[in-house]
Amino acid sequence: MAKKKGNLLNNRVVIIVFAAALVVFGGALLLTNFPVTGYASRCPAGTYIFSAHVDGNRDGYIAPIEAADVVLKSSSTACTYEISTDNNGDANVKVVPGSYDVRVTKQGKCSPHRETIVVAGSDLYNFRLDGCKRNFQVR
Repeated sequence: MAKKKGNLLNNRVVIIVFAAALVVFGGALLLTNFPVTGYASRCPAGTYIFSAHVDGNRDGYIAPIEAADVVLKSSSTACTYEISTDNNGDANVKVVPGSYDVRVTKQGKCSPHRETIVVAGSDLYNFRLDGCKRNFQVR
């Protein structure tokens, strides 16, 4: 009987240690500055939220584009942010203020879009891709 109590106690200790490790790891993830829905390459911690909405146009029909790629490349540094839109055509990433060359693409579905923007605070940017294929429920 004593052996069974020892095994139960050991199992509880293992579960408690495992749960504590998950809490510590989850807290570490929250404290680091990961992008909201994308990732950053060679970039400092961002303070502003860059929100993108991407939709497509084909003969006057407008619809959100899922899995569109949005790339922000800093005009003055080697910093690059990359995000992909959700099923509503939306994506977010934390960025530092500055000028960015933006490229929005949906490979094989629509014509790409390029422009330069200046991020001076959190804001929503709308992008419309033209020349999309007809009946584009582009997923």
